Amino acid sequence: MPNTLLEELKSVLNGYQMNEHARALLQQTPVVLLASITAGGKNTLIKELLKTDDFHYIVSHTTRQPRENAGVLEKNGREYWFVSEQEMLDMLRHGEFIEAKLLHNMQVSGTSIKEFEKALTHGRIALSEIDVQGVSEFLKSKPETIAVFILPPDFETWMHRLDTRGSETNDQRHARMRSAQTELETALETDAYAFIINDDIDEATAHLQQVARGDWNEDKNTAGKEVAWQLLNDIKKELNS
Repeated sequence: MPNTLLEELKSVLNGYQMNEHARALLQQTPVVLLASITAGGKNTLIKELLKTDDFHYIVSHTTRQPRENAGVLEKNGREYWFVSEQEMLDMLRHGEFIEAKLLHNMQVSGTSIKEFEKALTHGRIALSEIDVQGVSEFLKSKPETIAVFILPPDFETWMHRLDTRGSETNDQRHARMRSAQTELETALETDAYAFIINDDIDEATAHLQQVARGDWNEDKNTAGKEVAWQLLNDIKKELNS
């Protein structure tokens, strides 16, 4: 039996545009977007940044069910705001999102206006964990948005981090690599990104804080891009071997 609600969601998403209130709010709010490949280390950096009073973490809405991570069930309002497909559809029709997208052709994720209102009210930088597709949508509405791509220091370290997440089949591992390839290619084609190598957590956090203040270090960014290109080439070699 077809999911008629999901079909309605797809239809609304195809023509979705944020309302004028959302546009005005987005322009007023400083924003830092964090993207990464799987196991790039962005969650660790987010925890470090939130120890300060400078950032408000944007909690996205999703229509998927809560999952268990390392035996701990995701909590509403912490990892995500978990809503039904009908609730998501109603919010979209009222223009209550900055951006929203369909994932894996089965669930919808979006960034609500209210989260940005919280950041602006408290005078904090809106910090959002987002994929490269979402970054592209943000940049269309606010080209000056600061976009950061978090990287492992090298391919071997990345493989080790993936291994520590638990056993995976070869198909699952290759799927992650193909996704990482697409994400890296997209980021490297976009001038808006600062590339931060997450090897030493203190150094990476300090670099990220510097970028969030608009103080870019071009030497560090060049080094980050070189790591990104090398990682991309290593992934391609592995997939073609």
